[in-house]
Amino acid sequence: MIQFIDADSDEVRLQKYRDSLISAWGYNDYNDWPIKYNTIMHLFLEEFAEEFISDLSDLQAQNIDKRCIAEAFYNPARLYRIIHSVIFGLRMKKIPIESQRKIALYMLDLVKLLKEGSEFNEDGTNIILSEQQVKDIEMKEVKDPVEGRLVQGLCGVIWAYTEAIFFRAHDVTKEIHGIYKLPDGNQVLVREYLNLNFRTFWDQFPLIDYKSIRIYAKYNQNIQVSIDAYNHLFLRAGNYVQDLIAYRIEVDGKSSEINDVMQLTGDFQKTIEGIYDWSRRADWHEIANKYADIYWFRKSPLPIMLGKEWMVPNLIRRKISQGAIDERRLNTLSGENIARLISLVV
Repeated sequence: MIQFIDADSDEVRLQKYRDSLISAWGYNDYNDWPIKYNTIMHLFLEEFAEEFISDLSDLQAQNIDKRCIAEAFYNPARLYRIIHSVIFGLRMKKIPIESQRKIALYMLDLVKLLKEGSEFNEDGTNIILSEQQVKDIEMKEVKDPVEGRLVQGLCGVIWAYTEAIFFRAHDVTKEIHGIYKLPDGNQVLVREYLNLNFRTFWDQFPLIDYKSIRIYAKYNQNIQVSIDAYNHLFLRAGNYVQDLIAYRIEVDGKSSEINDVMQLTGDFQKTIEGIYDWSRRADWHEIANKYADIYWFRKSPLPIMLGKEWMVPNLIRRKISQGAIDERRLNTLSGENIARLISLVV
């Protein structure tokens, strides 16, 4: 049985969570490539949530510290973006609403442990690093406008690569954080790209040899950005190229030159093209199975901590093989539809 921490602000936190979904769900309506996720989630979401809660309960039964559980996921978005999936799965199992709310609050606690700022990004900032950590970052000054274009171009191609290998599960493969204000008025935005060579899913395609790439970008005061709770980045004012002052690129935690990393562009492109070509030829069963792989990886830190296998169970493979797309969910969601869905979450 999961033990939860009661707090006077529970209702406020739950409302902030609901409010955060308005921006996130209105942003793309789940219609993303390679398939409308809503039409297939019924094939595995119930079991996904059941396993998630069971593993969480087992970890608590072993007195595993909550911070250790949070840190196993590494980045806050990986936990935040999974909350509604767990809740919807529990709703499918007809778990009482009060239990769903307690679970959501527990998961919000985990997110908060990974951040210096609010877990809800109400002010448009996603603050993970401390002020001192940001001050200690050594960056290379931009002396040539070409450098700015290269940095932004690199961010774009890595973004496309992560979208290809993990579909719309952005949380396991990227975390954008900041914007961090510096004493001199300049600002720092950090783009982290994660799990870049996880070949378990795509052994037929040439993934790059590095696990992570982190890009620190220092901008002047002209840049205005916001980051919602689902880690969507919005440029409100300024220009990522023209307003870039300095940057730092780290590959697997080590400083790297922009030209060295740009040599990976061809590898990124080959993988992107290969997976997109696969998606055009694959039937929906193949895509649904790949989605299940990605979802089980999303929660893999829990079974890994327990020393258990984390891969998709055969039951899910059979359900996908014997199941069907839910055609009722093929239509684009209206604002009213999104509002109704949000009202069903905790």
